[in-house]
Amino acid sequence: MTAVAQAPTDRTALSLEPPVEKGVTPPAPPANFVPGAGPFRLGMSLDEIRAAAPQVAWRNVMVSPFTGRVFSMRSDDLVTIAGVEFEVEALAHYYQHGLRFEGAKQVQDAVACERAGIEVLTAVEAQAGPFSSNKPRSTPGTSGTGLSWQTQRSANGSISVVPVPSFSGGSPGRTEGETVSFGQGSTALIDAFDSQYRPRPRQKRLGSLPAYFELRAFNRGDRFDVNAEVDYGGDAGFNCAVRLELESWTQPPLPQTIDATRARFVHTPTIAERHWVHASLAPKGLQPADAEVSCDVERRSGWTFGCGVVRPDGISPAQEEAAQSLARLTVFDMTGMDRDDPQFMRGTVRVRIDPATAVRSTDFAAAARTPLADIEFAEQPDPAAARQVPPVLANNDDATVQVSLTCRAEADGSLICIDAEAAADPERTSVVRAAVRVAASAYRVAPKLRNGEPSAGRVFDLTVDVLRPL
Repeated sequence: MTAVAQAPTDRTALSLEPPVEKGVTPPAPPANFVPGAGPFRLGMSLDEIRAAAPQVAWRNVMVSPFTGRVFSMRSDDLVTIAGVEFEVEALAHYYQHGLRFEGAKQVQDAVACERAGIEVLTAVEAQAGPFSSNKPRSTPGTSGTGLSWQTQRSANGSISVVPVPSFSGGSPGRTEGETVSFGQGSTALIDAFDSQYRPRPRQKRLGSLPAYFELRAFNRGDRFDVNAEVDYGGDAGFNCAVRLELESWTQPPLPQTIDATRARFVHTPTIAERHWVHASLAPKGLQPADAEVSCDVERRSGWTFGCGVVRPDGISPAQEEAAQSLARLTVFDMTGMDRDDPQFMRGTVRVRIDPATAVRSTDFAAAARTPLADIEFAEQPDPAAARQVPPVLANNDDATVQVSLTCRAEADGSLICIDAEAAADPERTSVVRAAVRVAASAYRVAPKLRNGEPSAGRVFDLTVDVLRPL
């Protein structure tokens, strides 16, 4: 188990600002500019970040469940930049690096919070900037002319409705938000609000200061983003929040290919899954065929996705659909692979399309039932865990449908199920189809019942929770 750094008892803020000479214009960022703040810059490894701030203690946040490697950490000490104390979170993953600074301070009013935020952005401008901002939002005014409708009664008593031009003062245009300049050509957008969160000017010649405001600025590069936010809340606590987020990324390499001749699998389609695929496509006239399917492979789990038939050429659309469905039910053994790498791999799956052997009889609706309490499950779904293949098992009581199925245990422990109610309602048919799919892929019964008798061929009733259709 990876040790997690313990928080020190003394949380004294550490000032880690680089020295800046007053009155010196920061040089223009070079073409290979790498953003940073304080002693940190994007692209640093976690070891380099620790070395850059040796006084700071850190705790691990993202730890690989496979290798124990640490990919992100958070400071237990506070880092001071321009008078604001920040907690720092650092991410150093394969193709992504990030720095997140979260700070807050107690200030007297909105003016003091704005000043504090601008001072922080000015202090890091040479490292993270120059900053830009969106433009204030403008609503054009109206001209004050239009039409109104008047009714007129003629001498014979008939009524007519006619348009009449109308003139009014119109409405003036409105601009929300103000742009402020700071540092060496940087700008930020400030939106101010009254106590009811209605937009108002940032400053008034007469009147009170804003009850709330938001300051936003950013710096966008080809392979990096810098976002700065300052929020004033006006309450009695730390009412001036300052956040600075820096992120960079690199292009992942082309996916590695799994050697098809040496590939191992932890799951291949079961009897029930093969039945489900072939039975659902049987009306399309499937013919027997062998196919090679190339799939993307998720490194962490070995699940396949993005599958496409590469051999043979000229198979029918129904055969291609069946081949892809069977391939997506295959799970690669990822032993020996770098499972921390987020870039997927590619592998080849060989499948056999054969309705004659895959589709099983489902005439067991009237068969004697084995009590569910006698069934020993080797595998059954965890409703709290997300499924990796559709349909997703329900894990929210407000979005679930309970479906009653009648199931038969196959020789490999998988379940072929039918609608226990034999309903013809199209909406229920759709839900039952999802439940049958879940039962085939997520449940396995043990070879023997709880009383020791064989389980294969036993018929029992099962209730499956699936997501409510939209």
